[in-house]
Amino acid sequence: MKKSILTLLVIFMTYHLSAQNVSVFDETIVLKDNLEPIIPRPDQEKIATQKLSDLEAKTGQKPNILIFLVDDLGWGDIGVNGGGVAVGAPTPNVDRLAREGKRFTSFYSTPTCTSSRAMMLTGRQPIRSGLTRPLLSEDKVTTNPWDVEVTQAKLLSSAGCKSALIGKWHIGEAENMLPHEVGFDYFYGLPAVQSDYTQFLVERQYSDMINNKELHDKAFQLQPEGLITGVKGGKREVGFEIKNLTDIRQVEQKLKNEWY
Repeated sequence: MKKSILTLLVIFMTYHLSAQNVSVFDETIVLKDNLEPIIPRPDQEKIATQKLSDLEAKTGQKPNILIFLVDDLGWGDIGVNGGGVAVGAPTPNVDRLAREGKRFTSFYSTPTCTSSRAMMLTGRQPIRSGLTRPLLSEDKVTTNPWDVEVTQAKLLSSAGCKSALIGKWHIGEAENMLPHEVGFDYFYGLPAVQSDYTQFLVERQYSDMINNKELHDKAFQLQPEGLITGVKGGKREVGFEIKNLTDIRQVEQKLKNEWY
């Protein structure tokens, strides 16, 4: 009898809440109509705020934030996910970060580079910025998405932090679209997709154009200048010129040197 009453009560509550378009499992609240609902975590926010305050009081500076975005890294490539030594490529440093830090394994993602980077830098779906696919050579971008987007670099800047981006960008190469032009204090790296820096230096990769000199010559005119550098408010400059495959082989070391 008690079980039947309890069942009826659950059915009634479910029906009653459904009629009001409310879910018993929905903990979200809407802060603004144009924002996604959130689940408030006031206790966690209080702890995090206190830890940040304690750190700043102790060191006199804000915490360092390092974000590594890796293209073409498979889930099982790193040791913590069953790869590493097992697949012939140990990843001890990444594994240590996973052991000692916080892991987030449930998330929204996209299958391409440009859209993933746009999501990470804005916290919004890439369709809002229009950066839904990789930008290709000679794409004509008619609207600058960064005119309406707020990058994480701008948010960090408003909190008194300095920011830098080193390496691949690939979410806009036109005027006022590079990292130091959209909020970062410093940029040194590759504005375009990496293949642009190699395929234009290897003529055999254009074998399909060998009988069309006009197309062949036009392709090689698209060759990027090299690694670009710039500071906030300043002009973009060529930090390392790329003219041949020997220069290409030095790119990784040049980028690595910027970290030290």
